Amino acid sequence: MSTKTGPPHPPYTTPGGTILSFISPPTATRRTIGLSIVDQAFNVNTAVVNGGPNSGYQFVTGVTNVGPFTTVYNWVLHQDLENTNSDFYKHQCGNYNAQTNPNGFIDGPTLIAGVSRHESGSMNSHYAEYKAAQDSPSNNLGVVGEKQIGLPSESSTQFGDRISQTLVSKATAIKDATSPEPCDGTYNATCTMFNGFVNLLNPDVYQPCQPQITSLSVTSGPVGTPVTINGLSFGAQQGNSTVSFNGVSAGTATSWSNTSINVNVPSGATTGPVVVVVASQQSNSITFTVQ
Repeated sequence: MSTKTGPPHPPYTTPGGTILSFISPPTATRRTIGLSIVDQAFNVNTAVVNGGPNSGYQFVTGVTNVGPFTTVYNWVLHQDLENTNSDFYKHQCGNYNAQTNPNGFIDGPTLIAGVSRHESGSMNSHYAEYKAAQDSPSNNLGVVGEKQIGLPSESSTQFGDRISQTLVSKATAIKDATSPEPCDGTYNATCTMFNGFVNLLNPDVYQPCQPQITSLSVTSGPVGTPVTINGLSFGAQQGNSTVSFNGVSAGTATSWSNTSINVNVPSGATTGPVVVVVASQQSNSITFTVQ
């Protein structure tokens, strides 16, 4: 058996001496935001048969997963993904919608969950690949090691070296099995669902977060009706952002937050789409009927 640790904060030096680290921030050319590696250790105990027809033969009494360190599966998340105050995290807009905004971006919590699952989940992950390889009888160091027999003509050193070479090859096979991308990068219901694109610095700017209207508190009423616009990526303050009812500006909102805007139906408005514009990015629309 082995242990699984993570995610410590990078840069992280594993028990085996590997440094897991990232360049900050993630970019279109440096897009890795999760890493994992196996530190595979083992210790072999042997004995010699004394007496009987097999006298002098050497055999393995046990293989443990403790050598200079304990075998462990290590994984880490990019520090900018873990830091909810980082520019990278803040630009994961969460405005993806399969129907209304299929080119939108994933949100931060979903991205963290997805990368964590990709590296360490119980299925369709690098950890699952490692566990399957580790548990395979053809690779399992204990199973393989305990099948080794040393002839009386071999010295204990020769026998030990031969066992070590065999087990190192199996440890390498386990590490190699952990490397392929789970599911071959396929998005489907049994693997990783697609929840939006990752907003990466490219080359030195992030894509602006297109605002997304999810609902209106009311969808009909006369001029002056208070309306709460619910959605995503509106920004913390109104600034130069606008709300319009069928092309007529609603002016200054009574309140404005990243996920909610309160306005009154403006004079001159007619039935048509309600639209929010933030930093020249236009939202989807929802129809409001002026009575």
